[in-house]
Amino acid sequence: MFAQASQANSQGKAQVDEILKKLRADLLAEKLTPEARQSLLEQLKVLGRDPSNSDSIFAKKGIETLCEYGFEVAELDVSQEALRCLANAMLLQEAPRQHLLDLGYDGKAAERLRNDDRNDEFLISRIIFLLTYNTTVNLGELVEKHELANSICRNLAGHADRLADSSSQPAHPMNDMALTETTKLLYNVSAMQPELAIRFASSVPDLFSILSHQKLPEPPLQGSVSATINALLNMQISHETSPTRAQVKQLLDILDRSTKAYSQSELEKIAPPLVLLLRKIQDKASPDVRKYMQSLLLPDEEARAKPLGQGDSLPSRLLRLSISPALVNLRESISTLLYELSDSDPTTFIHNIGYGYAAGFLSTHKIEVPETMMKADAQGDDINPVTGQRLAAEPTNPEPEMTDEEKEREAERLFVLFERLKATGVVDVENPVHQAMREGRFDN
Repeated sequence: MFAQASQANSQGKAQVDEILKKLRADLLAEKLTPEARQSLLEQLKVLGRDPSNSDSIFAKKGIETLCEYGFEVAELDVSQEALRCLANAMLLQEAPRQHLLDLGYDGKAAERLRNDDRNDEFLISRIIFLLTYNTTVNLGELVEKHELANSICRNLAGHADRLADSSSQPAHPMNDMALTETTKLLYNVSAMQPELAIRFASSVPDLFSILSHQKLPEPPLQGSVSATINALLNMQISHETSPTRAQVKQLLDILDRSTKAYSQSELEKIAPPLVLLLRKIQDKASPDVRKYMQSLLLPDEEARAKPLGQGDSLPSRLLRLSISPALVNLRESISTLLYELSDSDPTTFIHNIGYGYAAGFLSTHKIEVPETMMKADAQGDDINPVTGQRLAAEPTNPEPEMTDEEKEREAERLFVLFERLKATGVVDVENPVHQAMREGRFDN
């Protein structure tokens, strides 16, 4: 079995070597037809997917051959096939990335992005994206000298126009693939060199437009949707470029669907950028848009018929996530968003979500709570400050015994609150859950 595998690898390497030899010879003699060149490159692409075959491709001479076909040959189909081979090699190993730089093809790659062609956009954006990892690439030079920022902004404007045109034909899959690579590249460039983000400022309205017109996948935080959200994180959002109400509605719909579709462990990994983007938006939003966000993210009066956090509305789900022991980054992000939507005022914050949900965040951030807030009529209303429930809606009879599931949820909530309180260093208390476990009073 091992001998067969070894023989197959040897044959694959020999085929790769032979193809590269033919391609290099044709660069000098130019005897092959465009169809023959493309056929050889297609074979090389397939063989090159197996790293055990690809030493000759990964070598500097192999990358030079592919770069010459990719950036110097006039036939578009031949050129793009060579670029596919290049992108595969750069994905599989780091060395080809630096080889491309050393050969001076990074500038030509950035200039190739000027072409209004979605295949070119996909391939070149991926190649430059890969250059941002463990190489000596000069992103500033690509932006300033080779117009990388202009090309990215122009491509994003084109995507925004196509998605906004409801009369257009069904989108080609390559459109979405190209958009994903472009937004990934934009994120990396602006994250690695934040001073370059200003060069992409004109793309902010287009990015919001793209998000608002995208057909959301199920589940929603994937592909170009996730990549576009990430790209916006490094952009400066001003009052002039903040999204419209309709665009915010799409973002809130993404959040709503995500909290239903993903497990908590999945949300912890993929949802914080969306919540952070909503925080950036609310800070620069018009009064009308901000009020709209408050109406959809904070509990309404109808929710106060029960203790807040019960039910399946988006605000209820967010409140439960905000105290979940399974979450760290997302829990903090949600609480901060709700606090900022409450005008960063602790009194308003407690009124909006109840002290039971607000206490941990306030204590962790050492935000003083007005003593008057712990009285039921603190703001002239009839709301229980701890649960957020209307006093008139509270049952007059003792609560029925909690189910095991409800007891577990309450224990988790108390665990988080005590851990946050201890983290402040203000008081030295033992978490009652730890104490119960130590004393053998905790039932599994």
